[in-house]
Amino acid sequence: MNIPTMITLCRIFSLPLLVYLAYHYNWVWFTIVFSIAAFSDFIDGWVARKFNKVTRLGAVLDQLADKIFLTPVMMLLLIFIDLPIIIWIPFIILVIRDLWVMGLRDYGSSKNYVIPVNIIGKSKFAVQSIAIGMIAFLNHRLELTLFPLINIWDYLVLLTFFVVIVATILSIVSGSQYSIKLLKLVRRDIKNN
Repeated sequence: MNIPTMITLCRIFSLPLLVYLAYHYNWVWFTIVFSIAAFSDFIDGWVARKFNKVTRLGAVLDQLADKIFLTPVMMLLLIFIDLPIIIWIPFIILVIRDLWVMGLRDYGSSKNYVIPVNIIGKSKFAVQSIAIGMIAFLNHRLELTLFPLINIWDYLVLLTFFVVIVATILSIVSGSQYSIKLLKLVRRDIKNN
């Protein structure tokens, strides 16, 4: 097992710690651990490519870790944070999309279809991670003021909502692209048989 694969596994194994921190409402440490784990998605890929350590196991685990990591974390936020309905709806869309794509990946894998992750899918993971980190951070209820008359808290809440919407749009687009690519492969196989 190489270093990039170990980094990916650390992301997966950070989940029990995140559950513990959410259960105890320790949102500062939750945000820190989540941010490090989310950033590890970039690090493991960079290390694998830079030092020629790309493996099939690493690629499979990385894609699996993305789904195993983000979906439960979003569910933790839905369970432990009193989120407004305007955030619930995009989160539910994100969870459904991730479960849909996991199912498609499983089906595709059983048929030996290879559909590489594209830039929209990678961007979705990054933006979705930023949104989750912002929600956990904002839940800590820090009073952030530049000076007494301007409270940047309201602006951060608005920015967080915007990031959640962007993540949802990227999620729908990348999920649709993945569905269409898989459908084309299935149709090709039906025509060839």
